[in-house]
Amino acid sequence: MLNLIVTIVSVIALIGLTGLMIFQLLLLFGLPYGNMAWGGKYDVLPLKLRIGSLISAAVILYGIIVLLEKSAIVFLVNNQTILNISSWFFVILFGLSTLGNINSKSEKEKKIMTPLAIILTLSFLIVSLFA
Repeated sequence: MLNLIVTIVSVIALIGLTGLMIFQLLLLFGLPYGNMAWGGKYDVLPLKLRIGSLISAAVILYGIIVLLEKSAIVFLVNNQTILNISSWFFVILFGLSTLGNINSKSEKEKKIMTPLAIILTLSFLIVSLFA
């Protein structure tokens, strides 16, 4: 039963992570969604924040790999120590992201990104504890 819960949580998180990665790539390519990210100051991000979105997309991609491997869906890293450290890293990262989104001046960021960050924090917490 616990394995089923971890798998369901992982699939939910995978959907959220994939959407978030695509969103960061859209920001990278200059689409006007910046008011939902990075504090919401810009509609189209300046170059420095676009680079930040590229880095974010890469980190999220690694999060997807960690999530899939911890959940025994794929096997790429095959190192339990790295996976355990990485999964707790993502608990902390998305926990901090939740705090940042809650405190954003952008109402869109608060309403859209905060719930997503909470879901991802809890998902990585469940996977870290039970997978």
